[in-house]
Order: sequence, then C-alpha cells, then structure tokens
Amino acid sequence: MPDEEPSIMLTEADKGKSVRICQNDVVQIKLNENPTTGYRWTINPMNGEVLELESSVFALAPSSGIGGGGERILTFKARKIGTTRLELELRREWEGARSGIDHYDLTIQVLDCT
Repeated sequence: MPDEEPSIMLTEADKGKSVRICQNDVVQIKLNENPTTGYRWTINPMNGEVLELESSVFALAPSSGIGGGGERILTFKARKIGTTRLELELRREWEGARSGIDHYDLTIQVLDCT
C-alpha cells in the first residue's frame, strides 16, 4: 500500500491538545526517539474503529551516526466518525509501563466533513 500524504502533521508541540479532523484524513505524528537506548514510543489501547494505525517507522536524523537518535513517525487514518483518546508512552517494552520516561496524548474527534 503506498504511503498517503498526511492531511495533518503533529509534533511534540501538540501534546495534550484536542484535534478535529475529517473522516478519511491521514494524521502523522513525529516524535523524537533513540531506539538504541531501548526506549521507543508505544501506543496505549484506543478506539481502533475511529482511528487506525497505518504505520510506525523510525527515521534517523541526517546528522546522526550509527546508534544516533531521530524521529518516530506514526501515521493514522481516521476511519469512523467519533472521538478517541490517543496516548503514547516512551518506554522500554520489556520493562513495561514502569519504565515510561515520557508520554504524549491527544483527543481526536473525527467529523463528517462532506
């Protein structure tokens, strides 16, 4: 499946906000990450009928060498009209929730914009 052009781009600056988008919009969230430390952004359970994860990729920063940091790029598609809370946590997966060192949350409302 080809990557779709995002309708809306979000970053760390959008943490804690409420966002309104249209059904079928593509949302991309870019957050700093350095997976070589073991810390990666994970998605807490959400309403997958309203907002569906399409991809999660890591892009190394151009100036970083091997083992350097970059950005986690999460791409979601608004599937169904409704509201969902999106919560992400930067943690070591094998250590569970107690290892969380940062979090990111949004309330996303999907509207019928036709």
